[in-house]
Amino acid sequence: MCFRQDGRDITAVDGVSLRLQRGRTLALVGESGCGKSATAHSVLRLIQAPGRVNGGRILLRPRGEDVINVLALSERDADLYRLRGGLVALIFQEPQSALSPVHTLGAQLCETIGIHLRIPARDAKALAIEMLEQLGLPNPAARMSQYSHELSGGMRQRAVIAMALVCRPQVLVADEPTTALDERLRAQVFQVLRRQQDQFGMAVLLVTHDFAAVAKEADDVAVMYCGQIVEQGPAPAIMCQPAHPYTRALLNSVPADMPRAATRRLPTIAGAVPERGAMPSGCRFHPRCPNAQPGLCDTKAPPLERVSAGRQLACFKAVEMCHA
Repeated sequence: MCFRQDGRDITAVDGVSLRLQRGRTLALVGESGCGKSATAHSVLRLIQAPGRVNGGRILLRPRGEDVINVLALSERDADLYRLRGGLVALIFQEPQSALSPVHTLGAQLCETIGIHLRIPARDAKALAIEMLEQLGLPNPAARMSQYSHELSGGMRQRAVIAMALVCRPQVLVADEPTTALDERLRAQVFQVLRRQQDQFGMAVLLVTHDFAAVAKEADDVAVMYCGQIVEQGPAPAIMCQPAHPYTRALLNSVPADMPRAATRRLPTIAGAVPERGAMPSGCRFHPRCPNAQPGLCDTKAPPLERVSAGRQLACFKAVEMCHA
């Protein structure tokens, strides 16, 4: 995936390969600007000019159907309309931009249900109210007649989540779905997501900075740096024994104990993320890596290699230690 800037193509996502499985949650983590949201939006073909997906494949296998090659669909293809909001749903990071300011919440929910589920209007309204209730909106029937500016930030966030879940998608792309919510409401939202997974086998791509959510909710983790996956595998293994220096640095910078964290300085990752159009040679993390080996890490790009069952790693030194 690339973006056109100053007359040249700037690569934003490079060689990323992810596999979503029914009933499981894959968390995509990394610093801001590493390409997480761009990867997530590409699943629904929502990358707008000057950006474009310039290679690769996005394959979706709906239950009981043939594989759909998402990138091969034209903008007028019926499968693309069926995919967006139906087979695949997206929880946008910014709810205010995802809700229409001139339509009521109920109108937007019922329109979504009508397009994808094709049920009577009365049943659509009842289903919308039920979903809002599950997500903890107070007096959900009354909220149906309100506009987005009449809702609090947390209510808007849950309204966007309701719009994504109400048609029972087979794949959910959740881009920072709970940032506007307190701890109690975050737990309630993830409870609803787990229920949808158990009932309908929904696969979830969770884009997040919240490592507490990753530890509790994710089955698998993919760590992204500068548009590439540097480590991937089962969540318990990566959270407890991170192998890539970048993954270790990310986890070390998370306060594990808030009372103690308030009295000490948290570790930070040295240096800065390189500019998109000026990536370093070799491993893209080597200028910030405490374990970088001159002549190796600054000259060759490490491939993403399988180091154990279900686990992949892109680091010369870490792979050597894993095989030692």
